[in-house]
Amino acid sequence: MKAGRYPASKASVEGEAPSGFAGGGGDASPLKIASLGMAMDEKDKPLFTIGVAARLLGVHPQTLRLYEREGLISPSRTEGNTRLYSQRDIEDVRTIMHLTREVGVNLAGVELIVGVRRRFMQISIDMGETVDRLMHEMEREMVIRAGMVAPATEGDVAKKRESKVMKIKIEKG
Repeated sequence: MKAGRYPASKASVEGEAPSGFAGGGGDASPLKIASLGMAMDEKDKPLFTIGVAARLLGVHPQTLRLYEREGLISPSRTEGNTRLYSQRDIEDVRTIMHLTREVGVNLAGVELIVGVRRRFMQISIDMGETVDRLMHEMEREMVIRAGMVAPATEGDVAKKRESKVMKIKIEKG
């Protein structure tokens, strides 16, 4: 693709952006974008118009439209219906390009891989939340059983009365 073939759109959430992406300011080369060290939630912030995203990825904008039509990516939209791509969208397209160009997977295969990956990520998030909740419940129960705080409910009062404290003496020998 020739440089400058697809000029950046000036439509963005924040108005005109001289460099072609929302937020403006400076060169939007992939190397500089990757070195920004964005926080996880900032990776989801819609920044790049389709022209800029295509240039960053070295593809035609129609390729990005195809990936969206196939359900592989979901860029945000402005009120004017302009697509805006986040850093995460850019990473997802790079993964799709790797799978199709270097591994030889067709788009149907990519769809399956992306679906499994998304389900795995959701399961990981759900599992982490469950572990956190269980740890909190265990800590609370330990505190209640140790008599450090008043139980939160009548059921907890009954549990406290029924529980027995065991002392274990460890002898060195």
